[in-house]
Amino acid sequence: MGMKQNALLFLDLRRAKQEYPLSRRKLQLLIKDGRLPAFRLDGKLILKRSDLERILTAAPVGADLDKIVDSVMSELGADR
Repeated sequence: MGMKQNALLFLDLRRAKQEYPLSRRKLQLLIKDGRLPAFRLDGKLILKRSDLERILTAAPVGADLDKIVDSVMSELGADR
């Protein structure tokens, strides 16, 4: 498996918060609580993409989805 494929399987916190609707703080809490496995590499916390996606698909959406949409719309400066 080449380096490019590894990059698709693993991501650091910065990349994770860019690609998924979670804040850095929420990711850190999930790691601290033991719900999201992570390891350190060169001083960075590294996550397996599949672990992160497992957590996101297992989480109930309902009101959380509304919060996410409101947050994104706010950042874009648009009204809902």
